[in-house]
Amino acid sequence: MIHSLDAFKYLKLDHANYINYQCQYYSNRVISIEHEWTKNDINHGKETKYYPIYKVRIHEITLRELLIL
Repeated sequence: MIHSLDAFKYLKLDHANYINYQCQYYSNRVISIEHEWTKNDINHGKETKYYPIYKVRIHEITLRELLIL
């Protein structure tokens, strides 16, 4: 299914979430919504991790698919 978005801010569930654009390869483009959390470790101190909430994969639409739509 194809859904249009007015802006990328609609992808964020919470104001503290981050949008990560993984578009270095044209054939594998992903927009990931991630939540940041920190972990206190005795040996290493604070460690920041990002937990992916959901991902949106961007596919290139073909001319045949455009004609069908």
